[in-house]
Amino acid sequence: MFDPYVYPSTDVLKNILDIKDRKKLDDAEADYVSLRLRELVENPLAGDYGFTHITKMHKYIFQDIYEWAGKIRTINMEKEEPALGGLSIEYSDKAEIREDLSQALVRMISRH
Repeated sequence: MFDPYVYPSTDVLKNILDIKDRKKLDDAEADYVSLRLRELVENPLAGDYGFTHITKMHKYIFQDIYEWAGKIRTINMEKEEPALGGLSIEYSDKAEIREDLSQALVRMISRH
């Protein structure tokens, strides 16, 4: 199946930095994401933590790496995570992202 998010014949996500080596991309992503998360801790994005607010945070966190940051995926995905020993976290089905996020937010709110 054609994956519009990866470079052809690789498992490397297309990225703004045009890095085509998986390890280098993982390292760059970790550096940029750490920086952006630190910035968000110091200066949170105003919002209600609803769907739109979360997509704005995603865009902010990944803006230096991925052009599609903050946008809904058009295909299902799996991505090996170095922090998980190469396993993938369970991502929502592309058709269920909005609903899954809404349910997760409701569960988080009900715990506080």
